[in-house]
Amino acid sequence: MGLGLLCVGSGGIRPCIILFGVDQFDPTTEEGAKGINSYFNWYFITITVVILITTTVVVYIQDSVSWVIRFGIPTMLMACSIVLFLVGTRIYVHVKPEGSIFSGIAHVFVAVYKKRRFKLSDDGVDNFNVNVHSVYYDPSLKGTTVLSKRTLTNN
Repeated sequence: MGLGLLCVGSGGIRPCIILFGVDQFDPTTEEGAKGINSYFNWYFITITVVILITTTVVVYIQDSVSWVIRFGIPTMLMACSIVLFLVGTRIYVHVKPEGSIFSGIAHVFVAVYKKRRFKLSDDGVDNFNVNVHSVYYDPSLKGTTVLSKRTLTNN
């Protein structure tokens, strides 16, 4: 149960924190674009260092010193991060949500349903006529039947 909750928590926070951090920069300016690149660099370096410390130092503390201290360290760090987050809330850029979160998923299912009878060519050359500004094509999805049909045209 604990491992399942850990997976749900990690799966919920990691994608959100990346997007939240990127929202703090204006990508239309040169300074904002550099800030986004710097943010990604620092984000992944920090995650890597934290994982390294967690799998070495904190495990050593649990084995050699005390398991209570081992669980106390992440608890104190989480409390500090919550306090820092709340203190900085006033200066964060708050991006207003646009549209429904389900509309993009609904568009895919509608497109798949409408194109369910289309036949894919064997060589895969004529399967896709993709408008680069409206949809992304992932070649790894070529073998799937449902997801590869979402970008077919009605020619």
